Amino acid sequence: MRKVIVETIVLTLVMLMFFPMQVYGEVKPQIVHIHAGNQSSVMLRNDGTVWRFGESNAVPTRIPDIMNARSVITETLSAYALELRTNGTVWRQYDNPEQRASQIEELDEIVSVDASETHFLALKGDGTVWTWGSNRLAQLGNGEASNTASETPVPIAGLPEIRAVAAGDINLALTRQGTVYAWGWWGREGQGLQDHAADYRTRPVKISGLPKIAAISASGKLALAADIHGNVYAWGDNRLGLTVAGGSAPPDLLEAPQQVAGLQDVQALAAGGVSLFLTGNGEVWSAGDAGTCRRAGSKHRTAARGKLPVKEALSGIVQIAAGPNHQMALNASGTVYAWGNNDAGQLGTGRLGAGRWQCEPLPILDSERVIIDGAEQPYAGIMLQGKAYVPLRELAGTLGAHLAYDKHSKLVQLTFGEQTLIVRPGDREASVNDQRVDMGSQVEIFNNATYVPLRFIAEWAGAKVSWDADRRVISVERAYST
Repeated sequence: MRKVIVETIVLTLVMLMFFPMQVYGEVKPQIVHIHAGNQSSVMLRNDGTVWRFGESNAVPTRIPDIMNARSVITETLSAYALELRTNGTVWRQYDNPEQRASQIEELDEIVSVDASETHFLALKGDGTVWTWGSNRLAQLGNGEASNTASETPVPIAGLPEIRAVAAGDINLALTRQGTVYAWGWWGREGQGLQDHAADYRTRPVKISGLPKIAAISASGKLALAADIHGNVYAWGDNRLGLTVAGGSAPPDLLEAPQQVAGLQDVQALAAGGVSLFLTGNGEVWSAGDAGTCRRAGSKHRTAARGKLPVKEALSGIVQIAAGPNHQMALNASGTVYAWGNNDAGQLGTGRLGAGRWQCEPLPILDSERVIIDGAEQPYAGIMLQGKAYVPLRELAGTLGAHLAYDKHSKLVQLTFGEQTLIVRPGDREASVNDQRVDMGSQVEIFNNATYVPLRFIAEWAGAKVSWDADRRVISVERAYST
């Protein structure tokens, strides 16, 4: 399911419109935007590069050929990701690497984009909203609901000037005056959370009963809004258990917006499997099904249904993101934290495997670009305690060394010319031509692959390693080419 932290993202985008992207050398690259999908996560740096992890890759890795992005949305059911560039154009980045990116000609001067699994929204600088994709739940707001999808973006009629949008089964648009319009799915008492065509809002409808709203977010059948005083309102699917003000047991369906109890000074929202709420002092509160973490009795996730939200162990946060099964947070210094389900590596910890839940927010791996003899590599280097690590198999291929692996002993042998080097995951020492040598740090396993201290291995092969902290680039220069 797709959702946005609308207010925070819009503020970021406005800043980017008036303060152009910096190029390498002018400012140290830093994460400025995060997005949590279903089984993947995306980060945008202020140099326009986009980094992705998840979908069986647990190491944040740069998406190639993207250098001027403002935001990227992945993991829709379409065969492409959506890239919004700094010049306001929107491009399709296809899953098939043989297909070149293509511009969506109908869209220009776009300031933000959002998507559900099946449709897209784009907001232009003039306040108009454009949409395309599936219309099964009346997501296109064109007066009908049908199984016919539209691949061509068209403007939604009947909306005043809009400053933020949020896509889900429920779609939201926030006006400059602080009113909210919605279209698509709309649950009704007695109908439950099922899809009933009679309940769809096929055109935008102004939501009554809300004060002046400052931020919106949507995910699936859940809609969230925060007013200018930091109070939060919810409607739609409430199975995550938000307790409404003055209420008792939280109902599964909120037919109309209701104020959420226990939240104050909320400045940004992220609707998801666990929804997040960011306060003005940089605290993060969460509400929802914590899945395995709740069943395991994690110390701060044992609250009974209806007693949420709970405060996360985070501070100084400036942006939040929530997917169906995992959450992310970004602090002012550019550090990204993630927690929740990690079955596809979407937490960026380097670990893979079903059942890998991380119940507390932890920093993701610090991934950097690797350039060997002037050519950027398709893999990322990992900075760990001040040392650069790279996947040994890929490095061996680049250096022209031969690699052999013994699955019984777990030993990895590297042969370069007449030299032989043997390492094993977890060991700090290597065997170099039958002599034990301290590498300075141990061999690690990330992405189910062997990662080694780059400087030690490269210099063993006669190469020179350097780290450019300003550009955040790990460079390797070989003494000769093979």
